[in-house]
Amino acid sequence: MDYKLPAVSALILVGMSWASSGLAAKDARPQIETTRLSETVKVLASDEFEGRAPGGPGEAKTVAYLIKRFADIGLEPGGKDGSWTQAVQLNHTMLQAPKRLEWNSGDTKI
Repeated sequence: MDYKLPAVSALILVGMSWASSGLAAKDARPQIETTRLSETVKVLASDEFEGRAPGGPGEAKTVAYLIKRFADIGLEPGGKDGSWTQAVQLNHTMLQAPKRLEWNSGDTKI
């Protein structure tokens, strides 16, 4: 299954670093703005983002939030056809419950 999935973890880290560092200000030695970084972490960790799991509504909210933050600091998308995300293979594995579960304790089966 192909799915429009950004590398959310990397995207979050890069986004928080860029958004909080003041790189858009063109300082020779940008400083991390701890207040902005803290605000970003609080937003992304909030219940509103529903855990940010791939394929869920929380992921869509997270991606939209990060794209807006990137655009607000002057970054431009680098994906195919000017997109912010790229299609990647999403594999899903589901374990089935065992039909029978046995425990052995010496000669006794439980």
